[in-house]
Amino acid sequence: MLLHTQLSRGPLRLPFICRRFSALPALPALPQEDPTRWLPLLRSCISNRNLRQGQCIHALIVASGLAHDTSLTKNLINLYAKCSSPSLARQLFDRITNPDVVAYNSVLSSYALCPDETHTQEAFLLLRRMLYDAVNPTQFTLAPVLKLCLNSNGIADSECVHCLAFKIGLDSDLFVSGPIITLYCKGGKIETARQLFEETPVRDVVLWNMLMKAYKDEGAENEVFLLFSVLHRSGLHPDDTTMRLVLEGREKDVVEQVRAFAVKSYFLHDDFDVSEWNKTMSAFLREGYLDCSSRVFYEMGDLDLISWNTMISSYVQGGFEKEAISLFLDMFHSAVMPDHVTLSSVLRACGAITNETSFGKQVHVLALKSGYVTNANYVKALELFSSVHHYGERLDNFTLATSFKACSSLVALENGKQIHAHSVKVGFESDVCVSSGILDMYLKCGNTRDASIVFNNISEPDDVAWTAMISGCVETGDQEYALQLYHRMRSTGLEADEYTFSTLIKACSCLTALEQGRQIQANAIKLEQLSDTFVGTSLIDMYAKCGCIEDSYILFKRMGMKNITSWNAMIVGLAQQGNGEEALDLFREMTSLGFQPDGVTFIGVLSSCSHSGMVSESYKYFDVMCKDYNIDPKIEHYACLVDVLARAGRVSEAEKLMESMPFEGSVSMYRALLGACRVNGNIEIGERVANRLIRLEPSDPSVYVLLSNIYARAQEWDEVARAREMMRKRSVKKDPGYSWIQVKNKVHVFLVDDKSHPESNAIYDKVEDLMKRIQLEGYVPDTSHILHDLEEEEKERALYYHSEKLAVAYGLLCTPSPSSLRVIKSLRVCGDCHNAIKYISKVVGRDIILRDTNRFHHFSDGKCSCRDYW
Repeated sequence: MLLHTQLSRGPLRLPFICRRFSALPALPALPQEDPTRWLPLLRSCISNRNLRQGQCIHALIVASGLAHDTSLTKNLINLYAKCSSPSLARQLFDRITNPDVVAYNSVLSSYALCPDETHTQEAFLLLRRMLYDAVNPTQFTLAPVLKLCLNSNGIADSECVHCLAFKIGLDSDLFVSGPIITLYCKGGKIETARQLFEETPVRDVVLWNMLMKAYKDEGAENEVFLLFSVLHRSGLHPDDTTMRLVLEGREKDVVEQVRAFAVKSYFLHDDFDVSEWNKTMSAFLREGYLDCSSRVFYEMGDLDLISWNTMISSYVQGGFEKEAISLFLDMFHSAVMPDHVTLSSVLRACGAITNETSFGKQVHVLALKSGYVTNANYVKALELFSSVHHYGERLDNFTLATSFKACSSLVALENGKQIHAHSVKVGFESDVCVSSGILDMYLKCGNTRDASIVFNNISEPDDVAWTAMISGCVETGDQEYALQLYHRMRSTGLEADEYTFSTLIKACSCLTALEQGRQIQANAIKLEQLSDTFVGTSLIDMYAKCGCIEDSYILFKRMGMKNITSWNAMIVGLAQQGNGEEALDLFREMTSLGFQPDGVTFIGVLSSCSHSGMVSESYKYFDVMCKDYNIDPKIEHYACLVDVLARAGRVSEAEKLMESMPFEGSVSMYRALLGACRVNGNIEIGERVANRLIRLEPSDPSVYVLLSNIYARAQEWDEVARAREMMRKRSVKKDPGYSWIQVKNKVHVFLVDDKSHPESNAIYDKVEDLMKRIQLEGYVPDTSHILHDLEEEEKERALYYHSEKLAVAYGLLCTPSPSSLRVIKSLRVCGDCHNAIKYISKVVGRDIILRDTNRFHHFSDGKCSCRDYW
């Protein structure tokens, strides 16, 4: 009845829409009272331009009694506008009592998407109404109106819009001035267009092209060339259209001047990279100036694969086969690997020259070899290498480099070592192509020791070699050596690029080397690399992993261009710090801005629920992920659900969830459940889970330790002894827990009862002092964490010298107050240490940030950020 009532109010053909409801699986059940529930669905339809599903959602919104919700109406107008349905957008617009500028702009943009005389008239009428209602137009108001003028060649109308833009101060905006200049150019008013062009502060290359084309159509070739020269001096780079306008029909001396401008631009502008060179070279070739293109090629500072392929294929097409083969040989001895396009061009050149048959056969063999690697048939590539070697054919540098690439992809270290030995034997080890392949092979196989030897034997490694070595060390876990390499690289005069910076920041994240991370950030700012999204995202992650969540959030908010990875990094960072509500708020902000969450986003969202004890919210967002975003849950998502249930003490429910999953539970899930059994003292489920874990990973010591903890908590010492006997029989040894702290760029590592540190006497005295002070504040040692049947006093003493307490004590001795301490624990922090450090933060007046394998603990004034939920 409600649906019928709403439908009778307007001719939106919603009964027809409702018949399509079956097209939307898993939509929310009716009635629906919360309007925000519909926003993600609407934004998804807007993003995908899905009119059909959008109309179905519109029908459901009406049926839910939310037809008058302003936010939903604006999104529906935007949907119909983006889907080129201006009549539907206008009908909804007319139902809004006081439409704002966004609603006006949406309808105007829908008219611009369907330009005709009627929509042009309606657009001007709507613009007049907007001015009458005292709604201030923006550049996004005038731009669609001008687009309609362009379609109808309405010079008079555009002049009216120009006057309005001038009156409200938008005449210099590129969105407005661009279409106006275009209209004047098309209408033959070139001088007026030129005047407005000169007054526009920001001009893109499209605008330059429009003015140049207008002059060219008028036969004013000198003005075209003059504009081209001014464009170069302005710092902009010409595109294909610019080059066609300036080169078409020109004399050779003018073409030579254009080439000279291109060369000059390269040396004047740092951002004129190899892709710009390639475009310039292609432009000359397209207009038939092979000699100029060839000169541009040889004047280029850097050459990539596209550069070589463009020039080689152009020589072949122009009948210069010998030059093509000569250029291929030059490429062959450079660090650029040819691809199938290169080899195809060279084979054509060989076919055109009768005395190059043998060379053509060699190229054919190379094509076969590289083809196997290009098509990922790595095993076949290595078999071919063996057969060529067996029959005594001389192996060249390209064949060797290709074979190393195959070894890298297969992680075939032994094969790689054998080919490396052969490279040394035939004297190709110092070849740039071969040495790069050897280095990459060792790094991809995780052998940083041999990679380092190869790298150190390169006389002058370039930035590619340095980056490969640094990233390889980070990937294999040798972050400290990666940072040392970076300092060596800088000492040679080379600087990092955005990829190297993001890799170095990742190294600092793993080491929680905050100060070194700050130094690398300063270098990135100096080299203007901070605006790169990958570098910015890496810094967000680094600050979060170093416990500086405020710095991470400030950096995130200041990022100009964010992608889904940036949002994910911030959400995960907040989750790890226990800021669950803030993480969920950020998720809602992300979706409201039109970003489409992915599986990683929901891992962060569900983790934030887990770390903050939000059980009902975790189920809610799991449901949103599956139904609203059609993301199939992976084992990581189920792991978050199991974790939140386990932390909440609902171990039986967690066990049932694992049994109902569509796949086998992971070891980490069972381990989380076993840990929860230890906290809650659930022996029955703990034994079941432990037995399953022992079957899955019989050599994992943490299983036996957790099981022993469960028995010790219940004071079942015979069972503790039995668990230890199982470890002894299976030769399983407990991994020693260690903690470390970085002081003055040096890492100090501590084990339990560790006295190896040169300042151990002072450290132990500090621990004794701290224990006395916090006991006066109310600290009581939690002896349930001791797995031995000892006297209570002995148990208390055994807790004093855990590794995290030693690290904290050393940090307090060696760092000034009130600076924060940052400690990392290789295992999960023990309950007694967690409680003790809370008290320590209070009595010393210092913030202590502890990162264990599960999360961050930020201790301040006797409290922890986890709120004792960990």
